[in-house]
Amino acid sequence: MYPLPRHRPLRRDETEAELQDIAASHERVFAILWATDQSDEERFIEGWLDTHTYKALDEWYGNVRLVVYSVPQEPPTEITHPLDAVLGDSIRLLGYALPSAEVRVGDVLQLTLFWQAMEPIPRRYKIFLHVLDKDGQIVSQRDSEPGGGARLTNTWQPGETVLDNYGVLIPLDAPAGEYQVKIGMYHVKDGTRLPIILGGQVVGDYLLLDPVIVR
Repeated sequence: MYPLPRHRPLRRDETEAELQDIAASHERVFAILWATDQSDEERFIEGWLDTHTYKALDEWYGNVRLVVYSVPQEPPTEITHPLDAVLGDSIRLLGYALPSAEVRVGDVLQLTLFWQAMEPIPRRYKIFLHVLDKDGQIVSQRDSEPGGGARLTNTWQPGETVLDNYGVLIPLDAPAGEYQVKIGMYHVKDGTRLPIILGGQVVGDYLLLDPVIVR
């Protein structure tokens, strides 16, 4: 158990060094968060975890949040699966990285998306990520604003590349086999999905990524 921050006001250098040690020593981080407006008003701790690990769960229990992070062996910094898809009028998905295309039941699928704003984005959007079985049924999913809520689309600067990590829990009862990963983006307020253009053609309002294997 690591009670962070250890000082008020938060000391960034000391806190970051301890977060690095925690991430280097554990495959999972279970964060119990409360009163963060007083202890970490700039959201430094959660922002660091959102950037360097994969948030797989974020739930409220009364006025306390439980957040589960999966720690990668080495965070990806480069695109391994280029796409160059355009969502709506101003968002480009350059591609993505999968630290591993295989995941065991009960484990966390880790995915990094690489976004870019083509022009200022006036609205906020959420990303949905669905893991589908062979019958196209959703076995697990994550919906979140980029960066675990720290990199809102209406703050993106044109030309800036935004690395966006997602963790998806694979249920213990998921059958072994090949699964599809489906992603897209929708407006925060009304849920309207953005159309997607790939190779000059509108392909719908979602993309299917390369299959993943569940063991």
